[in-house]
Amino acid sequence: MTIKHAGIALIIGVVFSFASGLLFPGNVLINPVDQLDYAQAIGAIADAPEVAHVMISLSIFGMLFTAFAFITGIYPLTNQSTGVANTLLRFGIMLSVFEWCILIIGDGMRHIAVHLTQRASATTDAAEATMLSGLSLDVWVSLVAVFMAFVPIFPIASFLVGIGLAARIPTTNLPKLASYGLVIVGIVGFIIYFLATLAPSDDPNVYLTIYNLLLFFGAICFAVLGYGMIKGQDGLTEEA
Repeated sequence: MTIKHAGIALIIGVVFSFASGLLFPGNVLINPVDQLDYAQAIGAIADAPEVAHVMISLSIFGMLFTAFAFITGIYPLTNQSTGVANTLLRFGIMLSVFEWCILIIGDGMRHIAVHLTQRASATTDAAEATMLSGLSLDVWVSLVAVFMAFVPIFPIASFLVGIGLAARIPTTNLPKLASYGLVIVGIVGFIIYFLATLAPSDDPNVYLTIYNLLLFFGAICFAVLGYGMIKGQDGLTEEA
């Protein structure tokens, strides 16, 4: 498997992740609601559960494509050199794959929450509907806790991958700028994480919006790196 194919997989992963985030019911394009309000969020999902299932699956595939690109394309590059930056890149890749595994587990739990909501809407038994809705809420709270494990890991992984790739790329080009972009994402993300945990009385929607913008910017950086891998730019080839 060449790094060119890994670059294609990385771009596909980014596209899938973008699409799933934009089209998931209640998010941006389909009946947008306050995602911190469970009643509104689950209500938007209940109106389009089939779309929710498809978008969750698309999100999972997006992370699998991205992990594939990192493992088969970028990680082998770390065998070509030594040094601190190279070690940081290796650890950053491992940490990135670990965080995507966390998100995949969370998405699996979202599948279950949506399924329970569908069953609650379909039943004519009030007691059963109440029970299923309660189970859906329990799963939803648990998946939020799982997703919270991603929040502090994401900026660290971004920072390490960015530092490692920036050191590998000798010339100032788009992939090198994208690598520095990941470093910025890591620094800002870590600051936002600490502000959100140390000041819980602040409006969480502000932190959520900033974090989503960081994810958006980081995804663009990934797409640029994928393009660089396809073009075989300096520092992103097997022969480097």
